[in-house]
Amino acid sequence: MDAILKHSCFGLFNAACQILSVDEAGKIIMTDINLMETTGDESLNDVTGNENNASEPQEVDEELISIVQQRPALYDPRIPLQERTKLKKKDLWQEVSNCLGEVSPVGAEKRWQYLRDCYTKARRNFKKIQSTEKRSGAAAMNDSNDLENRPPLTSPGISELSVATSSSRKRQHSNNIDEVDRAFLQTLSTNIQPNPIDGFILRLAEGMRRLPYRERSQLALEFLIILREMEEKLGLLNN
Repeated sequence: MDAILKHSCFGLFNAACQILSVDEAGKIIMTDINLMETTGDESLNDVTGNENNASEPQEVDEELISIVQQRPALYDPRIPLQERTKLKKKDLWQEVSNCLGEVSPVGAEKRWQYLRDCYTKARRNFKKIQSTEKRSGAAAMNDSNDLENRPPLTSPGISELSVATSSSRKRQHSNNIDEVDRAFLQTLSTNIQPNPIDGFILRLAEGMRRLPYRERSQLALEFLIILREMEEKLGLLNN
């Protein structure tokens, strides 16, 4: 008996409130005396809701995860099937129950399934958030790339027309490039004389851009009224 109690699975054994028994398969089971009169099927609350349990729910969950992690046959589908039979899993959950203490095998299994489902949902939601952030950050670029990379949906007649006119467009485009280059160089070489009116307009526009929309509209209307009155006074509107 001393050799059995030295095993890590029975580290929480308390002779005052627990007993050891052997099932039909020859497995040693640690059972709480207070639970012997109840049925063996507990709900999820049996894992963390027992008022007599001294451990906090979070500590119980962490301990449960640590114990199950040492038994890959309970969660890893890559383990050979002969090591994951119902009978062997039942024995493993009994070991988990013995290590936890005051938690039945059924309660431990249900709690593990609940924690696994919570982790799966949280991870799925996290990936959705990451995917949404990436799409929102590059939505315009992706739409542009999709339009550029999308194959043209043209009928045979339109395709033939495009091929027939492509050579003439290329020749016209080359001529336009020469004309554009010359116009661009000519514009750069032209000396622009500073105009006081242009400077005033630029300064006025810069200041009005900083104004709220309502004040900017009111000020623009006042300027136009003053300009209109001055043009009428000078007789410029009659010409």
